[in-house]
Amino acid sequence: MDRSHGASTSTPSRSPARQAGVALALYVATVASIILGLRVDATYFVGFGEESEFLPYAEAVLGDVDVALPDGHDGQQFWILARDPLLLEGIVTAEPLDRPLYRAQRIGYPLLASPWRIGGERLLIWGLLVTNLVVVAVGTALAAGLGGTERRRYPSGLAFAASPLVWLAVLYDFSDALALAGLLGMLVGLRGRRTGWAVASVVVACLAKETSLLAVLAVAGIGRGLGRRERAGLVLAGILPLGVWRLYAMSRPSFGSDPEVREFSIVPFAGFIDAWRIGWSPQELWGDAAAAMLLVVLMALVAATWWRNRWSWELTGALPYALMLPFLSHHVVGISVNVVRAVGPALTLGALWYLGGRSSAEGRRGWGPILPTDGREAPPGRVDP
Repeated sequence: MDRSHGASTSTPSRSPARQAGVALALYVATVASIILGLRVDATYFVGFGEESEFLPYAEAVLGDVDVALPDGHDGQQFWILARDPLLLEGIVTAEPLDRPLYRAQRIGYPLLASPWRIGGERLLIWGLLVTNLVVVAVGTALAAGLGGTERRRYPSGLAFAASPLVWLAVLYDFSDALALAGLLGMLVGLRGRRTGWAVASVVVACLAKETSLLAVLAVAGIGRGLGRRERAGLVLAGILPLGVWRLYAMSRPSFGSDPEVREFSIVPFAGFIDAWRIGWSPQELWGDAAAAMLLVVLMALVAATWWRNRWSWELTGALPYALMLPFLSHHVVGISVNVVRAVGPALTLGALWYLGGRSSAEGRRGWGPILPTDGREAPPGRVDP
């Protein structure tokens, strides 16, 4: 490599396929060690709880299940939706859900996993896990493609593969990994001048998790180097599918309304004060408190870094999550898993920026999209958005 001119040399170890394969092998080995070490099956990763209202329902459908948590977690909700992703059974599907309409708007992941049910209820449980493992490989390849093939100390696929958000998604059957992969797919499409790919990725991201729309609107609104048609396409791809699906879900029996749960506070950091008063201090949940405090520092760093590097689409997509953190309620910030899921995309997108050539605009010129371009010369904003 000619270091004097900033030239780059492609290395097989940095290729998207190689990084995806390594990440998938690591995740499969981790899952296998849990299954063999604890002598459990895939029901363990759904997150059924000993005191969860889902447990009797799960035992009626599946028979014996492996319990992972005292109270259970959201993987139970996704399993219910994967059994009926089109909500055709109405009240039968809605009744076990804590907030049916809220849960149903995150239909992307259970819809993607639902065909596994053709092989039976037990195979669907495995399908939820396998689907997320496939998403790990795809997301890592997308992150690696965004980072290019230059010799760097660390491959950019780590931004996705090592993300705590992705680990939580795999270990608890969450939709967050799919939503995050959709956001990376949007960036890959934009860099490769493939608006159709970017739009399709936005649809996946937003139907997997509605808060993905925050990143989409940020990139479409203030991202550098985009044309009007691209911006409009991203906005419509995020809003229209969400709106149409929500209206459809509301039309289904028992999906019309939800119990109210405050996830945001008007007063900044009021949720942190409530979390200290209600949970952290009286219950001595110091690990959750430390995680929340650390995320405050990291989100401040993301926001400050964006201000100095506003050309970056990665940091622009991360910005809304960083700004959202002070306004989260104690229901979110009080539990480390919840707050990581809320702002985790900012951690991953920030890490992707860091690993993918942050030092200078010249260093970013080697970034190659993993999609073929249309042969046109990219405008300046396309090389260094």
